[in-house]
Amino acid sequence: MRKAVGAGEFKIGLVNHYYFYLQQAEGSNVGIIFPDQGEGQVGLFSNATAAAVVNGAQHVESAQAFLDFLISADGQKLFAEQNYEYPLLPGVALKDGVQPLDTLRLADVDVVKAALDFDATFDLIEKVGLP
Repeated sequence: MRKAVGAGEFKIGLVNHYYFYLQQAEGSNVGIIFPDQGEGQVGLFSNATAAAVVNGAQHVESAQAFLDFLISADGQKLFAEQNYEYPLLPGVALKDGVQPLDTLRLADVDVVKAALDFDATFDLIEKVGLP
């Protein structure tokens, strides 16, 4: 989606914030809108990437060491600097230019209810023609 918008194939796309920054860093003339930031509005939806060791994995110690690195200050610094992510750990700096998360209004989402509305949400996205 980010590349299609960056190439002008679509005028708008719904993406995580870091896709905007990545596309901008590649030289595309793209903008970003953080919706629902006004008083009484819903706010932004946020999500966290998850990782786990699979049951029955052959190299559990290596997998756990990798997961430990991902959540370490060094691992979080890589995510922030190279992918414009919001670090999970306090004290890990954002990449220059990334709007701090604490300056944005965030939605209060019931994850269980949202999961139950998954099909209806995608039906609506398809109905309004979002790519």
